Amino acid sequence: MVINLSVVIPTLNSERTIGVALKALFKNVYPRDHFEVVVVDGGSCDKTLEIIMEFPVKVLTTKKKGAAAARNLGIKNAKGKIICFTDSDCVVPKNWLSKIHRFFANNKNADGVGGPILPYRHKNVNAIATNNARIFLEMMRFPKKKEKSYIDSLWDH
Repeated sequence: MVINLSVVIPTLNSERTIGVALKALFKNVYPRDHFEVVVVDGGSCDKTLEIIMEFPVKVLTTKKKGAAAARNLGIKNAKGKIICFTDSDCVVPKNWLSKIHRFFANNKNADGVGGPILPYRHKNVNAIATNNARIFLEMMRFPKKKEKSYIDSLWDH
């Protein structure tokens, strides 16, 4: 088994959304034996862990607070050459993993890739959460083409 991609998902009390997020991830058209999912729980006290256990994922727990600590622990335990991040309340499109893999295969010098976060309607997502997602999307204004970052220009001298 060759694991090319590791998907790291931080979570805390996400029983309302984690199942939908994981279902979407496992519906990806990318070969199942080429990616792993690492879910890092920050001490959930709802049914999050029960729901996670229904999926073929590596589950880790951390006492450190915050998504950054969870992501760092996930990275340390990931087997993939490429680390992908999503959150427990996100629904990725079915071609998400294949697009990430293809991007890095075609851009050997790339260090990272990102994209828009679009709001979705789900029975457990209220209007406030949907509008927050729309505002976040507007604030991010992701570029439509590849761009060098400001940091890249510092190294060009």
